[in-house]
Amino acid sequence: MLLTTSQSTLILSLPADNALSLQIQTPYQLSQATYQWIHPFTLKTSSALSSDAEISFDALSDAESPIMLAVEESLSTTSLDILGPKWRKIEMGEFESSGRRIRVELRGQNHMGKIVVLDGSEEIECIHRSLREILSGITESM
Repeated sequence: MLLTTSQSTLILSLPADNALSLQIQTPYQLSQATYQWIHPFTLKTSSALSSDAEISFDALSDAESPIMLAVEESLSTTSLDILGPKWRKIEMGEFESSGRRIRVELRGQNHMGKIVVLDGSEEIECIHRSLREILSGITESM
């Protein structure tokens, strides 16, 4: 399950055991008293590999960048786990083993995301095939 809602919190479960939650709250209470501004959106991330982080913001569009970064980091971590110990991570989504380099990318199009594996000049889309299946095929062909 990719997205669930529970008491005004959206939870996006990522493949590398990361958690990303977005809490939406009313920025003020119905009161005549002065109040301290509370940001209506709070994004929290947690991961087994890094410390928890939290940011607050006023517009949902401000969260696009941190959400995409969390998704890309999770995809990169998952890819390295699938590839195994013979591979090393060069940078986000790029991996090398015995002089061979591959790149795993998340590409967005029409509000839909797809995972693409770049192996040399070949682009392999994760459509009707899992990322594990594609990366396992690459490691077995070495």
